[in-house]
Amino acid sequence: MTKCANVAGRLLCVSVIAACLAGCVAPQSGGASALTETDAIGHISHVRRLLRAACGRLKAVNEGAADHAALMTGAGSDTADALERWKGFLQGCSGSAPQAYAAHPRWVAATAEISEGIAEMLKQIEQDNPDMAFKACGAACGKFVALNEQARVRRTSDVLFSFRKAAKPLAEPVAKGNLDAVSAKVRQLTEIRDKAMTEPVGGTGAAEQKAQALKAFSEAVDVFASAVRNSDEEALEAPYRAMMSAMEAAYDLFL
Repeated sequence: MTKCANVAGRLLCVSVIAACLAGCVAPQSGGASALTETDAIGHISHVRRLLRAACGRLKAVNEGAADHAALMTGAGSDTADALERWKGFLQGCSGSAPQAYAAHPRWVAATAEISEGIAEMLKQIEQDNPDMAFKACGAACGKFVALNEQARVRRTSDVLFSFRKAAKPLAEPVAKGNLDAVSAKVRQLTEIRDKAMTEPVGGTGAAEQKAQALKAFSEAVDVFASAVRNSDEEALEAPYRAMMSAMEAAYDLFL
């Protein structure tokens, strides 16, 4: 699954590597490759979107979707594609960080860890372990967020990823109406939301779509926070689900 098994696959691998080599072969005086900021972030975002698609399929399998085999095949295809594109990108960079990531203190080690994470995800898919594959996907996506943070590359998708990480553990206390546990997290969630709303950066969605999605997300956070402040144990689940759904919609557009 990870090999370019046919002519079309080989051409895809060649084209991916060639695209990277076009802007990334010559290290600069500061140790960074010549790949432009837009191209570097674009390559990485493409890989992350493929992993996002695979994660969605794995999530569906873990939730009991009937078409298990088809979803696992699709997840494997997306992940293999992501790994090939990631390897092609790194090969084009020839061991030097692109300009956008020149400030990263450990580019080679960090990118190697991402390669290992994606390979582990693919391995788990091939062994038909959707739960382990999903966990590996989350870990790999987290490493991309860390890669940006350590290079001081700002992306709104990374802020939304942090929001999801903070909000996801609330699912159980929300379901149980545990206001104490939920209340303790509301301030953190609103602070991360405020960070996401400050000078939004990146994404493949149209500017108006992204603005609307971010506004809907922000409003959903306010509705959830209001329900918590009102100590309404019976009315937490619906606003929580709406908030998480709005966050995912915005994340898709900003990735």
